[in-house]
Amino acid sequence: MPGTTTQPNNRFARFAVVAVLVAAGIALAFGYAYFRPSSVAMPVAKPKIASGPSVSVPIGFPEFTSPPRSEVTEEEATTAIAVNAATPAVPDQIVPARPFTFAPGTSPDDRARARDCLAAAVYYEAAIESPQGQRAVAQVVLNRVRNPVFPRTVCDVVFQGAGRATGCQFTFTCDGALARHPNLVGWRRAQSIAGDALAGVVEPSVGTATHYHANWVVPYWRSTLVKLSTIGTHIFYRWQGSLGSKTAFLRGYPGGETAYPQLAIAIGATLGPSDVDIPTMTVPAPVAKSVEPDRLPPRQVLRIDTPANRLAADDARGTLIDNGGKLAR
Repeated sequence: MPGTTTQPNNRFARFAVVAVLVAAGIALAFGYAYFRPSSVAMPVAKPKIASGPSVSVPIGFPEFTSPPRSEVTEEEATTAIAVNAATPAVPDQIVPARPFTFAPGTSPDDRARARDCLAAAVYYEAAIESPQGQRAVAQVVLNRVRNPVFPRTVCDVVFQGAGRATGCQFTFTCDGALARHPNLVGWRRAQSIAGDALAGVVEPSVGTATHYHANWVVPYWRSTLVKLSTIGTHIFYRWQGSLGSKTAFLRGYPGGETAYPQLAIAIGATLGPSDVDIPTMTVPAPVAKSVEPDRLPPRQVLRIDTPANRLAADDARGTLIDNGGKLAR
């Protein structure tokens, strides 16, 4: 009968619908649990920005400087030099940075460490450059110290990323260059330039530049910055927008320099208060010239063209006379 056949079918249909819905819910829950993104496996890196003016922070670069010249072929270098030269500089955006000043009460220890770290950047990055080129590298380091994107101290700026195989901000801190002890004359010159920069001497030709690279490479990040000038083999850049303007370089120097043992080993001294009195190259005051003993002319043997046994000493007159009483000429 219709009544007896329809009721079981309806019940079965309802049961089937419920079963399908339950199965679909279980499948959706399982799929979400399995495919949902894991915040542990894929962390989102957020840049740590020190306090400073409100600015939008650009994406950082893994390396700011350049590989050694020996690692670039002549063909690659020639091409890179041509490409870099074809990119025009924007000199009207060069605004000299404010003079660097230590915070009041900065300890002698911090001053010595800051000078040595800055001198290391000057020496290992620009030892073969002109004095202007060396001052420009020092200016870039101090510009970073005062910019909110970078660390707050000189040593931390110079050694930023040095603990990683890639990503060091200054190549010499992670490519093994510190295994080479600096030349004494070059090191003293670098210390002198670093000391002047820390005392407020500004290199105006690079303005607020925070980046540079050698002209024999074409780094991918160069197109995101403003090219300011070229000094020697180095090309200098600043951030675009407000982050590269003078108003972004207002952060003061807080002190608290980090001691980096690898630098102490390289320069053959322990970074500390004892380093404050390390002399720098100075021009001595004019003094009377003296001749060192080992530079005197060789002794000359006195030769007298007078026959032997004919000369005698005249003590009264303090001279030599011949047997005839005449003075020896």
